[in-house]
Amino acid sequence: MRSFVALLMTMTPSRLRNSLLFVASIAGAACGGPMMTPSDDAGPVRPSNCTNPCVCADRGPPDYRYESTGTASPTATPEQRAALVRTNRWRTAAGLAPVDGEENADEAATLHSQFMASNAASCWAGAHFQTNTAGCTGFTGRDPGARLNAAGYSWSTYGEVIDWADTPERAVDEWIWTVYHRKPFMRWEFVHVGYGRVNGPYNGRTAFHNVMDFAAPRSGRSGTRHAAFAVFPVPGQSDVPTGFRGDLEGPTPPAPGTLGAWPRGVSSGTVVSAHFNDNNFSVTSHELFRSNPESNQCDPVEHTFISTANDMNLRNSSDVFLYGNEQLAARTEYVVRLRGTLGGANFERSWAFTTR
Repeated sequence: MRSFVALLMTMTPSRLRNSLLFVASIAGAACGGPMMTPSDDAGPVRPSNCTNPCVCADRGPPDYRYESTGTASPTATPEQRAALVRTNRWRTAAGLAPVDGEENADEAATLHSQFMASNAASCWAGAHFQTNTAGCTGFTGRDPGARLNAAGYSWSTYGEVIDWADTPERAVDEWIWTVYHRKPFMRWEFVHVGYGRVNGPYNGRTAFHNVMDFAAPRSGRSGTRHAAFAVFPVPGQSDVPTGFRGDLEGPTPPAPGTLGAWPRGVSSGTVVSAHFNDNNFSVTSHELFRSNPESNQCDPVEHTFISTANDMNLRNSSDVFLYGNEQLAARTEYVVRLRGTLGGANFERSWAFTTR
């Protein structure tokens, strides 16, 4: 796993003065648009009468049939197409509509990747912000919103993630198995992505600067809400990583348990998340179990739960996350159970995944 940084914002042009915020809420866009939505791929929201979550857990299996349903931009490179397919593999398996590639968003992402590859790190403080000063060449906009505008994309909301993996697929996978980087992949509001990768110096070596921009246009097409809420890993997913190095993510999530600052080199359990359509929900109970399918035994796993209530980087967010306080066991099934309210009604949802 490599270091990576995320920027997720929602704003209108008149609110660009707030663009220094690392993570901000995603406003609820209007529902609609002729988007293909996988049906029932994310599993049901079960009634609140399931006494043994390891018996009642949704075990899928995951449906990856829709991973290639996003439309690439007319000028897409093979790498941009690969990043789009990998993005939609995870989105559609979670029951979200696929995103499409967009030519102007591709340009914005590629030019920022080029800027990073061509300049010293001092020219792109925090990775997402370009500096237009002497010695910094190729400036296209201070922040992702400005760069999307400069490329000709008029947005209503956007997000950006950056990574230094060697392939598009690996970059997407490194983003998806984090906290803050996962958010744009699992948000229903986004309808377009742009991707760029340019090779250049990075931390004393040569690496690909991978940039992915997520966006929705100011007018026209809008996103499609999930039937209930998306979860990840998806029900029945296998080959799930056992751990998460939170010290490599920027911003850094809260450390597991009572550790305070996340110690360097320490892994928690893998990141589990739920992504709601809006803020009209509450999670009143969250549980993680190590499951024995043969005996239906459920052993509780101590974990850390983060939401808008206890993490400033999730303020006003419709996303919740949890991870075991210690790295999970390999080749083992785990079950998550969430209880709460959604749209004023009680819900209970249990689902299982298996580690690699």
